[in-house]
Amino acid sequence: MGGEERGPPGGTAALLAFVEEHQVALRFDFRHFLHVPLSEVGQSIPYGEAADLIVGLLKETGSHVVAELSGLRRPMSWADLAMITLAEAYLNGHRDEKKSPRPIQLFDLWEKSDPNADVTPERRRELEEQLERRSAFR
Repeated sequence: MGGEERGPPGGTAALLAFVEEHQVALRFDFRHFLHVPLSEVGQSIPYGEAADLIVGLLKETGSHVVAELSGLRRPMSWADLAMITLAEAYLNGHRDEKKSPRPIQLFDLWEKSDPNADVTPERRRELEEQLERRSAFR
C-alpha cells in the first residue's frame, strides 16, 4: 500500500512542476470539485494520491485546468461547447446574408493564440535577415 501513496519514482517532481504551472486553475478545481485546498498536497494528501486526483480533474471537462489546457476562454463541458457550436451553425444557416454578411459568433470560446509565441525577438531578427538575403524583392 505504501508504494501507491508515494506514486511512481520521479513522479513527484513532474507533479510539482505541473502544479506550479497550472496553480491558479488547480487551486479552484481542488476547492470546487474535491472540497480540499491545493495546499494539502504533500500534507494530508500524499503525492501519489494527488497525481491520481489531478488525472481525475483532467477528465472533468468543466474544470479550470481542462479549460486552460484546451485553450478555452472559460471552463465548460464538451456538451456546452457542442450546444454553442450547434446553435451557431443553426443561426448561420438561417441568417439573411445580405443583412448580416459576417457569420454569427455567439461566444469567443477559444483563447487567441499568438502565432509568434515560440519565436524570440532575436530569432525573429535572424529569420528576417535570412529572408532579406534570399528575397527577390528588395
